Amino acid sequence: MAPWYKQEVQVALGMSRPFKHPTTGVYYFRKAVPEDLRPLVGRREEKRSLRTKDPKEARLIFAEVAAEVSKEWIRLRSEPTALSRRDATALAGRWYRWFTVQHEDAPGDTAEGWAMLFEQLRDLDRFGVGHPDEPDEYDRTPATQERVNGFLATQGRLEEFLAGEGVKLSSSSHGVFYEALEAEFVAALRLFSRRAEGDYGRDRWSERHPEWRPDRHAAVSLACSLTNIFDGWARETEPASKTLYSFRRIKDQLAAHLGHEDASRITTEDLLGWKDKLVADGKSKKTIRDAQLAPIRALLGWAVKNKRLSQNPATGIKLADDKGGPSRRGFRDAEARAILEAARRDTRLHYRWVPWVCALSGARIAEVCQLRAEDIRDEDGAWIMHFSWDAGRLKNTGSDRRVPVHSALVTEGFLDFVRTIKAGPLFKEISPDRFGSRGGNGTKILSRWVREVVKITDENVGPNHSWRHRFKSLCRAHGIDKEFHDALTGHRPGDEGSNYGEVPIPALAREIEKLPHPLA
Repeated sequence: MAPWYKQEVQVALGMSRPFKHPTTGVYYFRKAVPEDLRPLVGRREEKRSLRTKDPKEARLIFAEVAAEVSKEWIRLRSEPTALSRRDATALAGRWYRWFTVQHEDAPGDTAEGWAMLFEQLRDLDRFGVGHPDEPDEYDRTPATQERVNGFLATQGRLEEFLAGEGVKLSSSSHGVFYEALEAEFVAALRLFSRRAEGDYGRDRWSERHPEWRPDRHAAVSLACSLTNIFDGWARETEPASKTLYSFRRIKDQLAAHLGHEDASRITTEDLLGWKDKLVADGKSKKTIRDAQLAPIRALLGWAVKNKRLSQNPATGIKLADDKGGPSRRGFRDAEARAILEAARRDTRLHYRWVPWVCALSGARIAEVCQLRAEDIRDEDGAWIMHFSWDAGRLKNTGSDRRVPVHSALVTEGFLDFVRTIKAGPLFKEISPDRFGSRGGNGTKILSRWVREVVKITDENVGPNHSWRHRFKSLCRAHGIDKEFHDALTGHRPGDEGSNYGEVPIPALAREIEKLPHPLA
């Protein structure tokens, strides 16, 4: 029998073979994307360089790439089912009837075997909590829940059941389905115990289940699946890891609330109902607006632009009394002085230098926290800080920029500090967050410091981002033209002409020196 990857290739890719470029001699993998997958993949042909001119090596690499592409296309064609709580109860009830009917005629001679299965489930549930007989209350850990789910799946022959139903659960449905399944499993064991003891009385438990309606879970159009819209958006926009994580989580939360993943079925009323539920759950207006509605609006908007949906049902949805509130402002002189003087007294490197760099560069705190020694250098006769993608994730393409070091930073001793770091991050004491960003943790650390130690508590002030507001205000106050302060802060120019050419470093150095010493 052919190796697994060759079988995959034969099924999904036919008799493809490496393509040799007529000019360079480099071999390529090329294969037409099936028509039904083109909206998801975003192109008509899958083309990848095999990075070799050796035909034998190309054939080996080709097989690996072919298998990888095949598995991806198979994944795209496999649509999971998202379940509401009612649907999960209905499907678990259908499992109950499927499972119990198989033991109806042969429940065993005694109830002991079924009781032992129940005890195994109970022991799994209590493992690591204390003595199994202790009645104390506790919350299941994720590891415990995983053990329980594995037991239910094995003993309940769940894979066989779901395959027979033609159901593949989405990631957002696992929790609610296994919760419903556990109650059904325990009820089935009780029924088998009764049957083993000769009690064939009426099974009232089976009468409590809502009707399972498989038509509600018919195959979703691939192009309109929330998951595949998310995948397409992610491939095109290449968001930061943190953004990717939060958008996926919100997408799954919406799917669980709706009970399906078909974006073409989502209405404005559906999203208003979701918003009302979030309000009822006590979520803040800012969280609902910026962290939950905004990601869904962005995903559905991307689907409209890419012809997967005709309209965006999230457009225009706002909180009923959302007036936005006052906008964030920059630090006042007294606030800036209080923070910078506190920083000057602090011996911890990130507390000492990050506020000063933010004050005199207009940079985002995440950009400053990930600066490396090699990013500070003499260029075109001026010392500059290079905010680079090589150092870490930036907000957008315009954020990759060079900002001259203000003379006040030199006077403070910033360059002397940089010289003590041979290479690598300037602020190694800030540990990277779960997404590999020092800026993520740095932002939290310095925000608490500004609020709790320096006592800047005005809610209209962002403990870190208000430096950026202040920098723009100072640029306007001291006659720095918009073209220059946009180049310093990495803001996109507002007209086509500004996109031509570059702003020279000496010109930026001249302009930034118009800003006074922050403690003057």
